[in-house]
Amino acid sequence: MEVKAIIFDMDGLMFDTESLWEKAFVKTGEEFGYSFTSKLHEKTIGTNQNTIKDVLKTEVGAEFPCDDFYLKYVSNMDLVIKEEGISLKNGLKELLDYLVSNDYTFAIASSTPTKRIKCYLECAGISEDIFKFIVGGEDFKNGKPHPDIFLKTCELLGVEPCEAIVLEDSNNGIKAAYSAGCIPILIPDIDVIRDETREYDAYEFSSLLDVIDLLKNK
Repeated sequence: MEVKAIIFDMDGLMFDTESLWEKAFVKTGEEFGYSFTSKLHEKTIGTNQNTIKDVLKTEVGAEFPCDDFYLKYVSNMDLVIKEEGISLKNGLKELLDYLVSNDYTFAIASSTPTKRIKCYLECAGISEDIFKFIVGGEDFKNGKPHPDIFLKTCELLGVEPCEAIVLEDSNNGIKAAYSAGCIPILIPDIDVIRDETREYDAYEFSSLLDVIDLLKNK
């Protein structure tokens, strides 16, 4: 396995934020008069704004005010973060230090808008400058599980997809990485991982610390 680049997802992979998004999702549903469940939220994990709206239209109905919901959803997420803060996932700092020390090229490719990605990094005390590129979900009509974001990130990094490891925590993210031709590594978070997803991933680890061992032994 020749690895020339590492691509990070963000929510649920770098930061323990997927559970916060779920709280905001359920709360926003209540404010709109709906009993949204964690199971419905799972369908949106790893996806971008457009896909979230498509899921809601499919599940609730074409008349659902998706734009208003999304704005309130993001606003509620900000309130949850203000109350609870952002926690790093186990091994993130250690893996980033290892990649920097060993001159790896790495990037973030997240369905979250770029502005929010940079805000999270700042809140966590992680310099955005260590990443070669930060690619956000607002730049792609077709979010995960479509491969577009990873194909674009590989293009920006100047590597073939087969030379890039993608670190993901969700079903949608792993499928997108596999479809792009990258090397998918699954590190599960709150998303219930489907059996078919495990057919797509090249490796499955319990934390980002395991990625260091993989790179040391590649």
